[in-house]
Amino acid sequence: MFILATVLVASSGDAQTPQVFPSPFSADMTVGLNVGHGGANPGVHPGIAIDLLAAWRARIITRGSFLLGFSATLQGSPANTDECEPAAGGGCVPRFPDTHAVGFLAGVERGIAGRASVRLLGGVARYGDADDDSHSALGIQGRLDLATATWHGMAFVTSARAALVPNLRGDSYQFGALGLGLRFQ
Repeated sequence: MFILATVLVASSGDAQTPQVFPSPFSADMTVGLNVGHGGANPGVHPGIAIDLLAAWRARIITRGSFLLGFSATLQGSPANTDECEPAAGGGCVPRFPDTHAVGFLAGVERGIAGRASVRLLGGVARYGDADDDSHSALGIQGRLDLATATWHGMAFVTSARAALVPNLRGDSYQFGALGLGLRFQ
């Protein structure tokens, strides 16, 4: 899906059409579903994700723009409880963490003012256990954002995000999320 969206936007329009945007700054707010995997609690853990992205078009490049961004994310499950799920070897299975993250991203955007756009961004983030601030770790993140045409400074946006956190609470975790929301520019 990511590759198809990137190819469609990259091949749309005339190569000579200039990139014109109403503002070099934008803010995306999305809410959606996330899944997590890893750690001592096996399986896939569904939940809810809230994501904010502030981006700046730092430079117009051939067929698009170079972006720098800052992201903040909360993800977790309302079903998480403090109840003990018995572990096979005794004790309790560790709770899958609800997480928060802040990160820096860089990437590209392809689009023309008044039409749809696509962004592909990647970078690093600091992930933390939302219930225990003593546990945090660096991870890598990537995202694909598709936005509708801007209308009165707003656009609808869909985001697909993935992250790998190699050492949070001594374990490796993977997260993925799909979100829907608004872009303000």
